[in-house]
Amino acid sequence: MAASLSLLLPVCNAQRGLESQVERVLDVLPDISDRFDVVIIDNGSTDETHEVAEDLARRYPQVGVIRHSVPCDFDEAIEAGRKHSTGEVVLVHSSDEPLDAARLTNLWSKSSGASNSARTRNVPAEKAAANASRRRRTAAAAD
Repeated sequence: MAASLSLLLPVCNAQRGLESQVERVLDVLPDISDRFDVVIIDNGSTDETHEVAEDLARRYPQVGVIRHSVPCDFDEAIEAGRKHSTGEVVLVHSSDEPLDAARLTNLWSKSSGASNSARTRNVPAEKAAANASRRRRTAAAAD
């Protein structure tokens, strides 16, 4: 069975493009894994980002939302998203770049490798998320 996937979307003031970005993700993810979730991390937005995210979560059961009322650093935002994710593999998409389905598919194929592996692996899009990945593996090893 293929590994499950969580996609973390840290955003700030992304009201205008968030809905289309999440809908593009939801079009691609079923082709990648049959078990996935998307966690939107609203990192201190001052526009209507949170309301758009909550509406997406109501419409799509695979979408979850975390809200930071004030911006926190990238590591903290990713760690909060990771704690609320359910996937064995966690990918992070920076909202600074448009979502590219081919890139997402490529990251998935690199990260899932031998998808029958019992070890959880993170393939972050940012160096900061790599630190969260190391913390996750360390915590798993301590269990």
